[in-house]
Amino acid sequence: MNLTLSKTKEELEHIFKISHVGKGWEKEENNKIYQAGDRYPLITNERPVTMQSFFWGFPLYLDDSRTMLQLITQVGVEGVFDKPLFECISSKRCLVPLQLDNDEEVKYGAGIWETFADKAGVNQRYFTMLTQKVNAGKQRKLFLFENGAHRIWLNEDSKSKAELLKLFL
Repeated sequence: MNLTLSKTKEELEHIFKISHVGKGWEKEENNKIYQAGDRYPLITNERPVTMQSFFWGFPLYLDDSRTMLQLITQVGVEGVFDKPLFECISSKRCLVPLQLDNDEEVKYGAGIWETFADKAGVNQRYFTMLTQKVNAGKQRKLFLFENGAHRIWLNEDSKSKAELLKLFL
C-alpha cells in the first residue's frame, strides 16, 4: 500500500486550519506517492494545532540489536486494542491526511503513533494506519473519519477503550 498526498504545505495549513506544517516530508513535484518508511505529515493529539513529520510504519525488530524485521504500516481496528505493540492507542492518536483514487479532497485517516529507538539508538517517531474490519477474503480499507468524528479521536479526554471503539462501529 502507498499513500498519496499532492497538497502543498500552505494548502494543508488552510485545509486543517493549523498554524504550522513541519518539514522533511515533502516529495519532489512529480512524486507525491509515499511508501513504508517515508516521512509523512500528521496531526497528533499531542499537538493538534501543528502538523508534524513521522516515519510511516511501526518497526518490528528481530532482536535487541535493532535489526528490523518489517514495518507495520496498518493494523485492523479489531485487534489494535489487544496487542501490546499498539497500547499507545490510549494516548498517542493521529490524523493522517489522505487523497484517495486521484481525488483532490483530503480525508482524515485514523492512525496511532509511538517513539522507537532506531539502530543507532536515536529516538524516532513512527505511525501506523488503522483499517476497517472486513469479511474474509476482502482487502482491508483504511479507516476514514466522517462527520467530525476526527475531533473525538484527537481529544485528550477520550481515552477509554469503549469510547474509542464507538468511533469504529
